[in-house]
Amino acid sequence: IHLELLYYFLAFVMGFASLIFTVTAYRKTGEDLYKYLLLFLSSLTFVVFTKTMLFYVVINMQYGLTTLYILQFLNVTGHCSLIYTIPKFVHAFERFPGRTVVDGVFGGVAALLGSGYFLLWGDPRSEYVVSAAFGLIPLIMFYSLIVVLVRWKKGKKRGNRPFQTFLLVNILIAIVLFPGFNIFSDLFIERFPFIENLVLSDFYTFPAFYFILNLLTVILVRKELLRAAPALPDHRVSDDLCRSYEISPREREVMDLLLQGYRYKDIGEKLFISVATVKTHILHIYTKLDVFNKGEFLKKIREHPHL
Repeated sequence: IHLELLYYFLAFVMGFASLIFTVTAYRKTGEDLYKYLLLFLSSLTFVVFTKTMLFYVVINMQYGLTTLYILQFLNVTGHCSLIYTIPKFVHAFERFPGRTVVDGVFGGVAALLGSGYFLLWGDPRSEYVVSAAFGLIPLIMFYSLIVVLVRWKKGKKRGNRPFQTFLLVNILIAIVLFPGFNIFSDLFIERFPFIENLVLSDFYTFPAFYFILNLLTVILVRKELLRAAPALPDHRVSDDLCRSYEISPREREVMDLLLQGYRYKDIGEKLFISVATVKTHILHIYTKLDVFNKGEFLKKIREHPHL
């Protein structure tokens, strides 16, 4: 038992390190991508925590029916949050067309399942809600895999290969290790009986997926932070660049302030617009310049021949 708890503890250590790196990246860059990555990692951490608590109370047989119901409710809530945050992160990265509507659908499904389980508290029918919440996760992972592959194939990637590799690798790992992948179990358990305990035990496969994902997150985010370009306070956006990329006057003002190192909030105060409007302008600027983040934006500006 102590070894299993140590296993979960090590996974949590890596998870918190990943959260710290992601928070740092978001505060430093203001990129929405890091915000949605943070939401996803927070949801996943919550799920792992509730599973750890379930594991502990069941193994030690120190629980009452109410305790199990509460832990199961928290576990279902965590899975419902994943139903929303996984596609939200993928859509934000891939600039998925119509993502607001699709995100709303996933959010509605998550809210419906969460409220349904709460309303059916203690009712045997609540197990149907549990099965639905758990069963949707692998389907969402397959959906995310399709979105990434289709967008990549069509050449509509955002120009950041490390993040695309990060998405693909973690989705493929999840397909193998994430609990609830009964398709994987049915296909391979009979042919390879020796992996039955590994695949079917959520207590072992879930932390493995969680640990690997957060390890890759730490490596990737650290790399992105190290290669982030400094601001260019002595530079201004040229007329030639604006004509070449069809930059509007307002977008030019935003670009000039970005070059001077202003944060999104400071840009909004300077131009008397909301932070949401600033983010919208920056998204349009990044799309026109075909860049992924502020580091690539500054690099492109620096290399422009007419600056």
